[in-house]
Amino acid sequence: MAPGSQIGGAKVVDANGNDIQSDMKTKVNSHIRAYAKNLADLNSYPAAVARGMVDTEVDIVETNDSQRQYLSSDDLSEIPDPKPHVVHTLKKKGEILTLTAVEARECGIASGIANDTDEVLNGSISNPIPST
Repeated sequence: MAPGSQIGGAKVVDANGNDIQSDMKTKVNSHIRAYAKNLADLNSYPAAVARGMVDTEVDIVETNDSQRQYLSSDDLSEIPDPKPHVVHTLKKKGEILTLTAVEARECGIASGIANDTDEVLNGSISNPIPST
């Protein structure tokens, strides 16, 4: 990502920026959630974070579990006890998730922050994802 950029806020709306009708909304939201999950899975990005960018119906949380660091409220409720401890809420139900470049890098949605195209093409991104 570029310094100062952002990603997310991809809720589906009509041409006037309003919510779409409920029957069409169900269909379109199902499609866009699957699309976001597929893209996240293909790029090894956390699917819950991608879902938060398109779905207002769930909370997205960060946990203390490195294997399940980011979860939707749906995912968290399906985990048997003891559940991972929630350390941070990225997005509450009713909101849509938008991340800054730094937040996206920290969540693993962005590979890094590049100052220009040459850094991307040469593989010399100055702010890659921190190694753990």
